[in-house]
Amino acid sequence: MDGILNINKEPGMTSFDVVKIVRRMLKIKKVGHTGTLDPQAKGVMVLCLGKATRIVQFLMGQDKEYHFLASLGIATDTQDSSGEEIAKKEASFVTKEQVEEALDNFRGEILQLPPMVSALHYQGKRLYQWAREGKEVDRPKRKVEVKELVLLDFKEGTYPELTLRAVVSSGTYIRTLCHDLGEILGVGGHLSSLTRTRCGSFRIEESRTIKELKNVRDEGRLKEIIRSMDEALGQFPALTIKERAVRKLLNGLPLLQEDVNRRDAEIEPGDYLRLYSPSGRFLAIAKASTVGQIFARPVKIFQPVQSEFTTHGECHSRVNGNPAHLA
Repeated sequence: MDGILNINKEPGMTSFDVVKIVRRMLKIKKVGHTGTLDPQAKGVMVLCLGKATRIVQFLMGQDKEYHFLASLGIATDTQDSSGEEIAKKEASFVTKEQVEEALDNFRGEILQLPPMVSALHYQGKRLYQWAREGKEVDRPKRKVEVKELVLLDFKEGTYPELTLRAVVSSGTYIRTLCHDLGEILGVGGHLSSLTRTRCGSFRIEESRTIKELKNVRDEGRLKEIIRSMDEALGQFPALTIKERAVRKLLNGLPLLQEDVNRRDAEIEPGDYLRLYSPSGRFLAIAKASTVGQIFARPVKIFQPVQSEFTTHGECHSRVNGNPAHLA
């Protein structure tokens, strides 16, 4: 079973819990995810099954969309509602206009200091392991991009509550955004609740909870909800290569301009590409090149080298290639 599964993670489950349950439910050994969600968070969690685990790296960097609730006036040691209060300040004087003005500081490219309670590594340990030992270590700020940040609702009170929507680059910490927003407003703040509504092209409307996944499995309809690898990589331009170039590609050799049969999009050097045979078979991911006459170099090959595409007249003889590229 190879493909991509869009799971709607429920609060209280760790990302590893989801992977473990799906692995057992579908009786498949290889299951990977494209980005963790904190236990108290819910929403889209993209799982790669079987051979699709080989494309995790290409899905991890996709933009993510969140709907979340930020509480002002209370700061915690984890920057979210799971932590202990470390500061509390009456914040009823904060206005919606002040919040809107403060949000301008977080739109576009920003530098963010990763929270201590996170899975990032530092000197052989994850940051949360250092935090459990009561130690705060120096860690560099990271550049992230907040592409959209919208205040959906402002609830007045002693501790105002903000409902927001954000579209961010991979690696952005929403709880840190809430914490930093509270700091700018001078009252402190933390993340109260978080829902990931989109990860790349995977939307929450199309996701399935673990219970729903079990029902689909029991009804024998898994194929209806598992997306193919090339469909999941739809952000990469699709190219059809010529019949004579299929063997070359399966051997892991670079392609020339003359090997390409048809282009459906403009290609820039460094772009990742989806390569297809003349019959429409998804063959590989390649990277566009500018070295000499080389057009693209294969990065991942998904069809076995010793294949005979006799049905479509491709590669009638068996060929030997570099097994390092094979699924």
